[in-house]
Amino acid sequence: MQNESKEATSTISSTPSKRLDYVDTAKFIAIFIVILCHTIGGQGEIIHFCYSFHLPVFFILNGITLKVRDNENFGTYLQRKMKSYLIPIFCLGLLLIFSEMILASLNGNPKDISYIGQMIIKLLEQKRVYPLWFVGALFFSDVFFYAVVKFGKNKLPYCSLIALGFLGLAIFFNKFFNYNYVWNIDASLFGVFFVFIGYAFNHQSLVKIRTFLLSKRWISLSIGLVLFGIGYLISEYNFHTYGTYLEMWGRQYQKYYLTLPCAIINSCAFILICNAFRNKIFSECGKSTLVLLAFHQIVTIPLFNNYLATGWYSAVRILSKDDFQYLFYCLISSLFSTVTLLIFYYLIIYSPFSFILNRKMPQFYRDGFYKLKTKLKMTK
Repeated sequence: MQNESKEATSTISSTPSKRLDYVDTAKFIAIFIVILCHTIGGQGEIIHFCYSFHLPVFFILNGITLKVRDNENFGTYLQRKMKSYLIPIFCLGLLLIFSEMILASLNGNPKDISYIGQMIIKLLEQKRVYPLWFVGALFFSDVFFYAVVKFGKNKLPYCSLIALGFLGLAIFFNKFFNYNYVWNIDASLFGVFFVFIGYAFNHQSLVKIRTFLLSKRWISLSIGLVLFGIGYLISEYNFHTYGTYLEMWGRQYQKYYLTLPCAIINSCAFILICNAFRNKIFSECGKSTLVLLAFHQIVTIPLFNNYLATGWYSAVRILSKDDFQYLFYCLISSLFSTVTLLIFYYLIIYSPFSFILNRKMPQFYRDGFYKLKTKLKMTK
């Protein structure tokens, strides 16, 4: 237990450049839940509960690791965020366009070459385009959050008031102007408040609370399970009383006084439970979430349904979304998506194209290009 406490303390006091194991573990498990929910589709007991936190938790995790550097002006901050988000959005977006065209041809419904131009325009506009829409929402939540930190002078009481202002603005637009904004800014406005929750959790002023919650796995697990129980009751009441649940893609947040507290409670519970089960494998896999997010819905789920498990899918698709046989099928399909895309992720980061995920080109290729460049100079 003493070694475990030292490990957690080391994780908690990490420098900005060091990844947090519990955050990466939570990202991986959360993206698996996203894949599972998209595989299940429609409504069901699992769906309305998981949707209560499965996207808000990414904003909160983002807030935990978000850094607004001292004396960093907005231009520099924006440039840093654009590099982090926009390169993957457009590079993975182009891969998705070509993947979709290939699958359409295999299905006997080929798309015209003009489809590429149409989808590029949609990528530039970013209104719920592919699962990557969520990355655009994260990008603008980070952009908006700069104002929270700077105007709040990095003091939690002031920052909380500004974050609540963004939440009020989000509710106002959702209530009176409920449609998809470019670059999914409608979701970003809600996201700012969730980012603040994560940012506050990792703030220096709350170090004692954070240390207590994360230092021992049994404490994280116990508190996480209690919070999950509370969040589950709220989500059940909201769904079975009002027939609604939080769904960020569809701009569905009502009842606000139920969905938003439920999202925070369940997200915090989920993060604490993930801290209890953190390990190096999950943490390593947590670095791949962008690739898993981008391709599961467009590529691997249709591939499994239509080519690899056609007969099985035909047999279970008519069943209830809560039927065990259907859920078991969705679990296997989700595992297929996860494993396949993890392989794809490693193929990317160990290839000359690792830049599309903002990763440095492996040294092997850099050495090879340097040697090639040297030989070309010598021949001249």
